[in-house]
Amino acid sequence: MIDEAKFREHDSRGWEYPLNENQIALNELLPFQREILKTVLDIETPWMVHSNILQKYGLPPTRAEVRQILQSEEE
Repeated sequence: MIDEAKFREHDSRGWEYPLNENQIALNELLPFQREILKTVLDIETPWMVHSNILQKYGLPPTRAEVRQILQSEEE
């Protein structure tokens, strides 16, 4: 559910970015990039906006898929 209080009147509720055709492997991320990604995955506000921002950077399209990959790498 989108919390309307987080948006200004007339702001878009979704953003689409050009897709990156080159998928990156999470093992290619530097340690600080991995930590930032993990932190952002746990914050709710960025996920209130429909966006394909992860695909822009060659990651899977959903938060759940990225979280699953990160967890499987740690096992």
